[in-house]
Amino acid sequence: MTISIAHSAPRSTVGFFTNLKQAFARKMLEMHVYAQTRDELEAMTDRELADIGIARFMIGDIASEAARRA
Repeated sequence: MTISIAHSAPRSTVGFFTNLKQAFARKMLEMHVYAQTRDELEAMTDRELADIGIARFMIGDIASEAARRA
């Protein structure tokens, strides 16, 4: 008689780490999009921002919205 013992994580643990990895990747993407959008808009002059209908105080909100849509 042979007894076989499998050393694998329970499915719920595997799912948890898969979800955790996906959430981490998503957050990293959002942070990248936020920083890139903010940096590009902050590099513009007030005149350039006005030409596209953006006031400087709106940059953070616009970057946040871009990150949420990424």
